[in-house]
Amino acid sequence: MPQLFRLDLGKNRLTGPIPTSFRNHPSLGIFQVDGNAGLEGDLLGLSGTHLQVAMVSPNPGLCGPIPESVRFAVGFNTTGTNLGKPCPRGMGVSELLEPESAGAAVAAASMETEL
Repeated sequence: MPQLFRLDLGKNRLTGPIPTSFRNHPSLGIFQVDGNAGLEGDLLGLSGTHLQVAMVSPNPGLCGPIPESVRFAVGFNTTGTNLGKPCPRGMGVSELLEPESAGAAVAAASMETEL
């Protein structure tokens, strides 16, 4: 799916983390997972994208830093999520990324939240 532009999985009762493999799809422009309520973890898997539209709420299990690629997308709203707050232990960066890339992702996320 190298040319994936739109992914609309809203209101499908999805559960679990958002895969980190989305960073391999820089052409992803529309990301909709709103209304699932069972998604959890962070959005760092979307770091390498250039989203125009991002709809993620309400998903109370979503947490952690908000990548710049998501923060400025149309429709982005943290209502009904815990985005911008630390993820509970066992959920988030260290659990979803391969060990060698987790440190880089945490450092990048820290830099983004400090700006």
